[in-house]
Amino acid sequence: MRFGIFLTLALTVLGGCGSSSSSRPVQNPDPVDLTQVVFELVHASQDAPPVNLTVGGSSIASGADFGQAAFVTTTAGEITVEVEGIIPSGNATVITRTADFADGQRVTIFATDEVANIDGAVSPIIIIDDQPEIAPTEVRLRLVHAASNVTAIAPMVDVYISGPTDPLPAAPTTTFMFGDVVELAAPVPAGDYRVRVTPSTSTTVVYDSGTLPLAGGSDLVVAAIANVGPGAAPIQLLALTGSEALSLPSAGDVPTPADLRVGHIAADVVPVDVIANDDLVNRPVEDLEYGDVTDYLPIPAGPINFKVVGAGTDGPAAIDTLDTVDLVSGTTYSVFAVGLANADPASDEALTARIYEDNPRRISTEGRARIFHGSPSAGPVDIYVVETGTDITDLTADFSGVEFLGETGYVSLEVGVDYDVIVTGPGSKTPAIPVVTIPLDIGVGGGVEGDTIYTAIAADAPGGGAPMGLILADDLDP
Repeated sequence: MRFGIFLTLALTVLGGCGSSSSSRPVQNPDPVDLTQVVFELVHASQDAPPVNLTVGGSSIASGADFGQAAFVTTTAGEITVEVEGIIPSGNATVITRTADFADGQRVTIFATDEVANIDGAVSPIIIIDDQPEIAPTEVRLRLVHAASNVTAIAPMVDVYISGPTDPLPAAPTTTFMFGDVVELAAPVPAGDYRVRVTPSTSTTVVYDSGTLPLAGGSDLVVAAIANVGPGAAPIQLLALTGSEALSLPSAGDVPTPADLRVGHIAADVVPVDVIANDDLVNRPVEDLEYGDVTDYLPIPAGPINFKVVGAGTDGPAAIDTLDTVDLVSGTTYSVFAVGLANADPASDEALTARIYEDNPRRISTEGRARIFHGSPSAGPVDIYVVETGTDITDLTADFSGVEFLGETGYVSLEVGVDYDVIVTGPGSKTPAIPVVTIPLDIGVGGGVEGDTIYTAIAADAPGGGAPMGLILADDLDP
């Protein structure tokens, strides 16, 4: 077996699709085929763009994002792996590698580190092994430290594997640093376990898996990768089976919440408070005025009810429509109060709350913009995102006929270029609201600036109706 082969590849990221919940047992769903080669490739570079991935001439992933993995089983022999970074200025093949792989090998590749590091380099961790037979009552475990963000906090970390209710053991199961791969000396019995991680200089737990059921016969690679979402835990775990990736956010004594922000986009509604689960005393949001968007707030995962009431009052609720919301640990949301209180309650313009799932991960090679249609009086709109100063007369809108409550999703923007967001009526070339410029030409110290997120919400004038304007959030918030 060979472990921990390190390469330095400029802007190299390998990834794919297929993450899922950790609530069920972590196990190998398929028998091992020793006449072929199994590839599992993980995008673990927290500030790198999504990628397209080809193995042996076949596309196995398109637009794979951070924390996702791709799997393919192919015939042994000479195999070429190609990675194409998805970059606004034009996609680029950032790696082409050809090597001979033998029958029965399992090849696991993590693209790690950060593009923003020196020279924008990313360091893959490659594991090649021969897939030994695993007894149906046992579990084989290999641990990978692929979370470069932890190095600044603690160059070395301790990993404790115990029973789910055991106190933290006196001695760690292993100690390792970024880039290390450790295989446990012997398989462990199938059953319920708990994984906790601390800096090697203390016993303060910074990650806690909670109860983790491991099914017999499993051959697992368990990696620590950066946590780019909610919660104080700097890492999350990713368990790879050879055909599946299971995301394991921190739980137990270091639970990962959901993150949620609230926007007051209802033009004819007075300032409001938000009440969660009928707790009238501890209100997560108070005195939110029209046009305000809060910062992200950590909210415990699980079912939750929100009511929107007049500021300083206990009701009646202007909005009480989120009582079935089940917030997912590690997920980020925007909840916007939109529509008009004086509209027909049965109409599309009626006051309501709309929940959107966000992706707050920042990417070094680009800026990203997202535009929401929150103006009930405007009707459908066309949206252009163009280089500053561009004449749109002969252009087709980037997003045509966007309806009320619609959105563009995240639009990738090239660094080194300023952009204009132009909103018009359908088919019109006349801006319906003042043009908003997104600056990406000059960053701190005179360099180009990526790593940015811009959110704009088209909204009515205060009180409702024309003229429509933009409510700005994230990096556009003045």
